[in-house]
Amino acid sequence: MPDISGIEVAKYFREKKNNQKTKIIAVTAAVMKDDIKKYYKAGINDFLIKPYKEVHLFHKICEVLHITKVKFPKPAAEIILKEEIHPRHYDLSELKKMTGNNKTLMLNMLNTFIENSNQALEKFDQALSSKNSKQIAETAHKILPSYRHLNVSSIINGLMELKNISQSSDDFGQITDSTKRIETNIQDLLHKLENEIKQLKV
Repeated sequence: MPDISGIEVAKYFREKKNNQKTKIIAVTAAVMKDDIKKYYKAGINDFLIKPYKEVHLFHKICEVLHITKVKFPKPAAEIILKEEIHPRHYDLSELKKMTGNNKTLMLNMLNTFIENSNQALEKFDQALSSKNSKQIAETAHKILPSYRHLNVSSIINGLMELKNISQSSDDFGQITDSTKRIETNIQDLLHKLENEIKQLKV
């Protein structure tokens, strides 16, 4: 488009028009991850790298609109960029073994995991409000095994640290900081798993 970039158009829709529903796909020759990050920040839902085939555009539209379609391999450049920008911090291999790679069972287990994690977040908040370090330690201990199943090392280590601090420290400020960090990490993981669930449903 002359005199205006796709990022400016996206920002106009998202910010000026407050339009969050319209799906936006960028068609770009840029293959730098910093450029792609700018697209996501501007509110662009996804992207296609030029040159592309018509079938790629069709499948991209279906993907963005969550329309079931025949599976088709994505262009390699897109896969590499997305893995660099949104790296996975979890491992579903054990879950696949437990479910025999049954998609329905995997969806049920992931949804249960997300539900239990949200309940744990509520308990953390309640414990912080009442300054109940014992409840924080118990909650951290209770959810540790489920995070081990997904091999989320950053959260596993954080939960173990939080459990130890909550049991041994009298400094509730330190306990609060540690709990807040864990909550942020869990919320970030849950967001990634929700996207994983969307992909499994396709």
